[in-house]
Parts: sequence; structure tokens; C-alpha cells
Amino acid sequence: MVAEPKRILPREGVEGARQTSAPLAVAVLLTLACLSAIMFAYVFPRLLQHGGTTVFYLAMGVLLILVVTYLAGYFITMKQPHRISDPKVAVARPLAVFIRVYIIVSLLPLVCIAMLLMMYIIPELLAKGDPTLLYSIIGVICASFVLSLLGYFQTRRRMLATLGAMDRSRANLEQLVAISGAVSQSPHPQEVYNQLVLGAMQLCRVSGAYLFMPAEGEWRLTAEVGHTIEESGKERLEFYRAVVRHAAEAREALLFDGEPLRGGPFAYAPGRIQVAVTPLVLGEEIKGALVLAHKLQDAGAFERAELSLLQALAGHAAVSIHNAQFREVQLNYFTHTIELLVQALEGTTVARGHLRNVARYAGMIARRLNIDEADRKRLYFAALLHDIGMVKVPADQKHDPENHRQHPLLGAELVSRITLWQDLVPLIRSHHENIDGSGYPAGLAGEAIPLGARIIAIAESFDAMTNPHSYQIGRPTDAAIEELRRNAGRRYDPKLVEIFESEFRAQAE
Repeated sequence: MVAEPKRILPREGVEGARQTSAPLAVAVLLTLACLSAIMFAYVFPRLLQHGGTTVFYLAMGVLLILVVTYLAGYFITMKQPHRISDPKVAVARPLAVFIRVYIIVSLLPLVCIAMLLMMYIIPELLAKGDPTLLYSIIGVICASFVLSLLGYFQTRRRMLATLGAMDRSRANLEQLVAISGAVSQSPHPQEVYNQLVLGAMQLCRVSGAYLFMPAEGEWRLTAEVGHTIEESGKERLEFYRAVVRHAAEAREALLFDGEPLRGGPFAYAPGRIQVAVTPLVLGEEIKGALVLAHKLQDAGAFERAELSLLQALAGHAAVSIHNAQFREVQLNYFTHTIELLVQALEGTTVARGHLRNVARYAGMIARRLNIDEADRKRLYFAALLHDIGMVKVPADQKHDPENHRQHPLLGAELVSRITLWQDLVPLIRSHHENIDGSGYPAGLAGEAIPLGARIIAIAESFDAMTNPHSYQIGRPTDAAIEELRRNAGRRYDPKLVEIFESEFRAQAE
């Protein structure tokens, strides 16, 4: 029986420093209040009596500057932590300037007040022999000096922490954009899943990342990276499913105490084990849930900002998964439709087995050329459909040269009406072009003929010569290859003929 997961709160990051700043701020404000009280009760009346109004106004201005400086420091570092922690707010430069002048602006008024006291107040107190008031004034001045210095260092530390957090936020956002791009560019659902868990693991620096998808009323593990779940057994899998259910109900990123996982790969994990989970929400639908297990030793605990980044990644991933699944459905529909067309064409419009043979021979050449998977699939489907234009040629005119020359254009026109098949059009239109420009329908030559069309031309000619069901008299394969060689450089690409012969003979052995 798996224990009920215990939800915990993420670390606040820079804003959490506010609690450590509070005692110092209170001490500074209390000292400032005491200094102001002494100034109004003892200093200002004596300054008016001995120094005149000029000195009095000077002392008032100095005290006002001191009060404004302290309050500004308190306001910036205490009352608006969210603003200086927000990378979208351009506060780095003014905050740095404030830190540089803070020590000067706060200490100079204290120096001026100390000089006024030494000139007008302390001599009088010494003459009266009143040490209590004298020591009180000196103590308040000294405390003000010390607290000003402490306030400076505290504010400086907070500024550096804030700027560091802003740098990390910028780096995390750049990494998030890169990961989101890799996820969205993956053509197949499983590639999207694998890119997602790998990117999430790198983004949050965790020991393992796992993607769960809903299927038949339960959450199934679809992709994982890092410590595999098999290393810890069924208990760990059930724990992850439990936290996924909680996050799916909350529809937001959550953090859980992962101590029940202690053991296996986490036997010697430092600190408390934490498990972060975020659902992949798309509208009203939950496409899946991403689970991140325990921070690496030097990465610290999960912070609230990281959960926000994780939730942003999950939102983008939900769209990418939806698109990849939709493309997969389209591809299945596309494949089955072509299969039905091939079955309908072979044995009626074209020779039995011709279309599949051409696709197989074209694939042999494509593999040797190391053509990427997307182009190989495009070539495969174009080879299957290269003669689809023959359905528009009357049966009694199929072998008429003039009518036969129309089928590449007719096939290209048919295929061009289907959006999913647009990439096949150039290959179908040009598969009867000759390398020397003597082919049809456009008389293209050399590299102007698409590579796929040049490959299909060789594959089609070879099958037309060797297929026992072809309208031509079936030839031995050696004779057909010799015919290809004889026409290399005129009808066919010589390099591709050489590759086809090599691959065909290698497979025949």
C-alpha cells in the first residue's frame, strides 16, 4: 500500500530573504526614531539658542536627508521584493546606483549631526556634568553609524542576490525556449515524449524525469530518463501515479515530499527528497503529466520560479503532443489511403506488384544515399503513386505513346488536390524526365530533375523489364541491369544506376 503523498511548498528564492532583513530594518527604524526624538528634544532648541536659524535649518535638512535615505532603503529592499526579483522590471541599474551612494548619503548626515553636537551640545553637557544624556546621545549616534553600515551590506547582499536571480531567470528562459523548440520540431509522438523528459531533466537539474499519459482509465509511463523506475520497483511507480492524480485534479504544478522513495537510487540522496509534478493541460483536456524526481546534489531545492518554468514547458508540450498525435493520425490515414489505391491500381491499371516493387527498389537507392527519414518516406509514397495518372487514361489507350506521355501530368494534377500529398507532386510529375533532357513532360535535364524522380525512373524501368506481369516481355535481371547501364547518362543518372546495381546484387547474394 502506497502512502498518501504529502504536498510541500517550494522555496521562495530571493523573496525569502525578506524575513532575514526584517530585524535589521526594525532596528534601523527604532534608532532613527530615537535620534529624531533627541534632535527635537535637546538639539534643535539649543541650536536656535546658540547657532541661530541658519544652523537650525541646516540641522533640520540633514535630519530630513537621513530619514529619507533610511526610508528609501527600507522601501526598496523590504516593501518591493517582487519588483526587484522580476526580470521584466528594469531596476538593476538604478538599484546599483542606489547601493553605491547609499553609504555616502546615510553616513554624511550622521557626520554633520555629530559635528553639530560636538560644537553646540556636548560642551554644554560636559559643563553641566550630565553624563547620562551625554552617553545616550553618543550611543544613539554610534548605533546609527553601525546600523547604517549594516544596512549598506544587507542591501548590497540583497541586490547581488536579486541580480543573480535575474541572470538565472534569463538563462532559464533561454533554455526553456530551446527545449520548447526541440519538442515542437519532433515529428513523431514518441520523439516528442523523449525530448520533453530530457529537456525537463536538464532544465530543473533532477535525478530523473518521467512522462505519464492517460490510457484506459489509468496513468501509464510513456517516457523516462535518468534513474529508471525499474530500479525501485512497483512502489515507486504507484507513488508517482498518486502524485500525478493530485496534480491532474489541481491542474497546476505541485511539489511533494518524496521521502517514501528513500532507497534504491535515492538511498544516499542528500537532504529531503522532493518530487515535482505538473499536468500537461490543453483546454479542458489533460494530455499527460510530467514528474521530476529529486534535485541533483549541487542544485538545491525546488524554487517557486522553477515550478512556473516547468508549468510553462508543460503547456507548450501539451500543444506539441496534440500536434504530433494529430500528425500521426493523418499519416495513418495517408498510409491506408495509399494502400487502398495501390490495391485498386495493381492488376487493373498497372502490372501486378509493379508499384510495390518500384517503392522497394527506390528505397534501396535511398538508403545507400543516406537520405533522411522524411525524404525517404516522401520517396516511398511517391513511388507507390507514380503511375496514379494512368487511371485517367482510357484502358484501350494505355499503350498509345501520346496518351501514355500524359500520365505524369495527370497524376501530378490528381495528387496536388490533396494537401498532405503536395510534396509528392514534383516526383510524380518528373519521373519520366531523362537526364539528358530528352524526357517528358517538361524536358528537364540533370540536377533540374528532382532526386526522387531520378530514383523512381531507374526503379520503374527495372521493374518494367523484369516483372513477369509487365506489358514488356520479362527479361533476366542481368539483361535489365545491362540496359540501365547502356542508357546511363542519356535516360538515367549514371551515379544512381551504379548504386542500384551494387545494392541489388548485394541483396541478391
